[in-house]
Amino acid sequence: MSENLEKEEHIKNSHKLLWRLIREELPRHKFLLTVAIICMIVAALTTSATAYLIDPAIKEIFLNKNKNLLYILPGLIIVVSLLRGISTYGQSYLMGAIGTKIVNNLQMRMLQKLVYVDLSYFSKFHSGEITSQFVNDANNMRDTATTVVVAGFKDMLTLIGCAAIMFYQDYILATLTLFIFFPIVVLIKRLMKKTTKSALMIYKYTGSVSSALSEIIRGIRVVRVYCREEYELKRIKELFETRLHYLLKEIKARSASSPITEAITGIGIAIAILYAGYQGMEGKMEINNFMAFFTSMMMAYQPSRSLSGLATKIQSGLVASHRVYNIIDLPLGIKEIDSPIILEKCHGNIEFSNVCFSYYNNHDYTLKNINLNIKAGQKIALVGSSGGGKSTLLNLIPRFYDVSKGQIKIDGVDISHIAPHSLRKFISLVSQDAFLFDGTIKENIMYGKLDATPQEYEKAIIRAASYEFIQELPEKDNTRVGESGILLSGGQKQRIAIARAFLKDAPIILLDEATSALDNHSESIIRHALEELTQGKTSITIAHRLSSIVHSDVIFVIEQGEIIEQGTNENLLKNNSHYANLYHQTA
Repeated sequence: MSENLEKEEHIKNSHKLLWRLIREELPRHKFLLTVAIICMIVAALTTSATAYLIDPAIKEIFLNKNKNLLYILPGLIIVVSLLRGISTYGQSYLMGAIGTKIVNNLQMRMLQKLVYVDLSYFSKFHSGEITSQFVNDANNMRDTATTVVVAGFKDMLTLIGCAAIMFYQDYILATLTLFIFFPIVVLIKRLMKKTTKSALMIYKYTGSVSSALSEIIRGIRVVRVYCREEYELKRIKELFETRLHYLLKEIKARSASSPITEAITGIGIAIAILYAGYQGMEGKMEINNFMAFFTSMMMAYQPSRSLSGLATKIQSGLVASHRVYNIIDLPLGIKEIDSPIILEKCHGNIEFSNVCFSYYNNHDYTLKNINLNIKAGQKIALVGSSGGGKSTLLNLIPRFYDVSKGQIKIDGVDISHIAPHSLRKFISLVSQDAFLFDGTIKENIMYGKLDATPQEYEKAIIRAASYEFIQELPEKDNTRVGESGILLSGGQKQRIAIARAFLKDAPIILLDEATSALDNHSESIIRHALEELTQGKTSITIAHRLSSIVHSDVIFVIEQGEIIEQGTNENLLKNNSHYANLYHQTA
C-alpha cells in the first residue's frame, strides 16, 4: 500500500521537479540557451518552409510552366535545406552541452551534500545504492536533457509550423486531421503513468543490484571460503529478474507509443485523402494546395511520432530527477551557526557536561549524562563491553554527530559554536580499520597535510615506523595501495595511517582500537609509534587489549552508555570491580 502511495506521490510531483530544474539550472546558461532556441526556431521554420514551397513549385513549374522559377524554386529549397541542417546541428550541440553542464552541476551539488551530510545518512543506505543514484540517475537525467528536451522542443516547433501551413492551405481539412490526433494524447498520458511506475521500481532495484555487487566484490574472500558462490549468484539472479520484470514493463509501455501514433496517423492520412479527393473532384481544391497540405502533414508525422515516444521517455528522467533532488535537499545534521567561532589555536582541553546522545532523536539514549574533564596533554582511555557507547563518545568530539543534550567544550568553547572545519583541523583520528584511498603510499600520507615539505613528510614516515618497509617496496612510496589498501598488510596500513596523523600534527588524537586487529609483532611496532604520536598531545584511546592502556592518566569504564568507573589502572585494579574483571579477561 505504501509503495503505491509513493508511486502516486512521484507522479504528482514530476511537473514540480521539471519546473525546479528549469528555474534553478537554465538561468546559468542564458546565452547558450538563447542561441539554441534561435537555432530551433530556424530549424522549425525551414522545415515548414520546405512544405510551403511545394505549393508554388507544383503550381508554377508543372501547371503554369514558368521557366523563370524552374531554377529559383529548387535553389530556394537547397538554401532552406542547408539552413535547416546548420540550425539542427547548432541546436543539437548547444542543448547537448547545456544538458551535460546541468547534470555536471547537479552531480557536484549532490557530492557537496554527501560530503557534509550527517554520518547517520550513510548508515541508512548502502554505498552501492548511493553510487547508483549518483551515477545512473544523473546520467539518465543527462539523457533526458540532451535528447528528450532537445528533440521535444524542436519537434514541437516543427509540428506547430507544419500545422500552420496545413491551416493556411485548408483550415477545414486541417481541423479534421488534427482532431484525429486527440486520442493519441489520451493514450500517451496513460502510457506515461505506467512508465513512471516502472521507472521507480527500476531505479530501486538497480540500487539493490549495485549494493549486492559491491558487497560480493568487497567480500569475495568470505564468499569463497564459506562456499557461498551459488548462494550469491541466486541472490543476484533474483534481483536481476525482478529488475528485468520492470524493465520489460517500461519497454512495453514505450514501445506502444509509436504503433499507436502510426495507426492513428494512418487513419488521419486516409481521411485527408478522402476529403481532399472529394474536394478535388468537386473543383474546390487544386492539386498544388493538396500537395502542399499533404507534404506538411507528412512532415508533421515524424515530429508527432517522436513526441509520443519522448513523452514516455521523459518520465524516466523525471523519476531520476526526484532521486537526485532527494540527495540535494538532504538536511545537514551538523548545522553551522551564523558567525561561528574560528579557532586559531587549540591547547586540547576537552570537557563533557551532562552529555546525552541518541541516533534516532528520541529518548532512547546511547550515551547518558556523560561528564568528563580532560586536561591538555592527558592520556585518556575508554574501556568497556562492545556496544557500550565508547566509539559514539569519540565521534562526538569532532562533531560527526551533535549531542542531544548537554555540552562538549574544547578549551572552554562549546563546539556547537565552532565552525566544524575549524574544529576538525585540530583533531586526528586513527581507527581499527585504517582507511586508505586507492592511490600511492605518498598520496595517502600527504592527505594529512597537502602542502607538507619533503622534510616534514620524511620525518612523519620515520616516526610512524614506516620508512623501512616503504624502502623495501619496488616503487617505494609510489607504490599503489589498492582499494582500501588491500595490497598492504594490516600493520603496513596502520603505520601509513599513523604517518598521516603525524603529518597533520593535531593537538588532539583519537585512537579507536588502533591495534586490536594486529599480530603481536605489528602491535609492538605500532604501539611504540602511537606513544610517539601522542607525546605531549591530548589523546583519547579506545582499547581492546587493556594491557596497552595501563599508563593512561585516567581510564573511564563505560557500560550501556554510562560511566560506571574511572581512575588509574592501579586504583581500578585495587577496587577489584568491573574494570578488574575486564582486565583479567583480556590480559
